[in-house]
Amino acid sequence: MSLQPDEPAAPPTFPARVAFGRPSVATGLPGRPVSSTPMLPPDVVLDGFEMKEGVARSASVRGDDHRYYGEPRQDSAVCFSVTDQEHSFVVLGVADGVGSQPMSHIGSYAALLGLGKAPNAWQLLADGRHQEAALAFATSAQREVVRFASGYKVDPIATSTTLTFAVIWSDAAGGRNFVVARVGDSEAHLIRGAEWIALFGNSADADLESTGTYCLPSNGTVPEVVAGTLLPGDVLLVCTDGFAGTLNAAGRREHLQQSWQTPPSLTELLWQVDASVRSYGDDRSVAAWWELP
Repeated sequence: MSLQPDEPAAPPTFPARVAFGRPSVATGLPGRPVSSTPMLPPDVVLDGFEMKEGVARSASVRGDDHRYYGEPRQDSAVCFSVTDQEHSFVVLGVADGVGSQPMSHIGSYAALLGLGKAPNAWQLLADGRHQEAALAFATSAQREVVRFASGYKVDPIATSTTLTFAVIWSDAAGGRNFVVARVGDSEAHLIRGAEWIALFGNSADADLESTGTYCLPSNGTVPEVVAGTLLPGDVLLVCTDGFAGTLNAAGRREHLQQSWQTPPSLTELLWQVDASVRSYGDDRSVAAWWELP
């Protein structure tokens, strides 16, 4: 008896770039910025990790317009965790370099780096002093932006950036808390079941504690702060306006809401964030947390 070899399986394929409505006009292979750009950022940055409480993901993707014109990605995104003797904190952050400033890509990177350099902020959060903690984070971020500007011998204004971040932790009773803060116009959202809640809009599930300034660095930086609690299955995200703007495209929000019922892989997240949407060619950055049941 002779055995017939199995038919070779078709190689796996990856889906084409998803488009909502008419695709972006400025498409094609990414153009590289001029080599003289200081601290030239990569086209894409992806990160993520998992904990027993949930899954973190972050992505920052150069927009079609910046690719087309050979300009650097000015956004940045980050997710990381910090543990002390009593608490574990998850940090999500995005920063959107001001488009009119030539070194804003450095500022956005530096601002997120500064989030991890505010040692007194963690205890302030645990003590329920949310506004003070947010101010400590923003001050540390601004200090880092100014430090990088000094290192490159440029006016700090040339590194101007917005900053939006979230911190998640458990209290002594096991409740899951979050604080979201921003300086500028980037957004934060909470996906709870079928509801998509803009946290800096009108929401019964969040407590708006203050008003804020436009960007870093600035004098008298006072971030907007929203505090709330997480439920199993919630998705908490912070995003730059380049990503938030795409949510207005027909079908875009529903697609993400369906896709994000479970945490995406890093490659899935990149595919989702890098969707082609006409009139939304800016950089896209998002950092998100999936609270597990």
